[in-house]
Amino acid sequence: AQILSKMFDKWKCTMDKRYESTKIKLYNSLVNLLKRKELVEISISELCRNANIQRNTFYDHYDSISDLIEDIVCSYELKALETISETAPNKDFDSMITRTINAIYNDSNLRTILTIPAFSNIYLSRLSKKCNDMVIRKFPVKNNVDKEMYIYANRYATGGTIILIYDWISSGLKEEPLSIIKKIVNFSQNTLDMYLK
Repeated sequence: AQILSKMFDKWKCTMDKRYESTKIKLYNSLVNLLKRKELVEISISELCRNANIQRNTFYDHYDSISDLIEDIVCSYELKALETISETAPNKDFDSMITRTINAIYNDSNLRTILTIPAFSNIYLSRLSKKCNDMVIRKFPVKNNVDKEMYIYANRYATGGTIILIYDWISSGLKEEPLSIIKKIVNFSQNTLDMYLK
């Protein structure tokens, strides 16, 4: 039984690596195609040819290109929420925003995905809500604060931050990362400081 368990664990690890490898190939293929074409012009056949994988393999993982994008976006969402979770308890706006901006600045594939017209509004809206909820749960709030006003202020700060980041990406990163970080940190702190401990 122990030998079978070890064999299963080894097989599972191999399968996980294959799954990740396929996901990375599809992701890179999609991003490369998006640099030349609109999303609606990309077929699953073309995506698979470009990734050098079989269509059947694609369908083992996803039902559509939208599902692939959703999977990619979810992995980035988890990273963003992890950053908030780690920095929020210390009210560390600077680290939170710096890590986020640097991740975007250093990952051209992420920037490509974030600016797909069909997905950017849906994704950014969902990300805004999840980030807002996480900040509300994690940031320490003063005892005498009107909770409803704090929620509104936080939604304003979170939404504004996401729009500033989106505009920065859409402009082709014309502003240096440090400059956009300072603007966002000042904006967030000015909006939320009266509510936070």
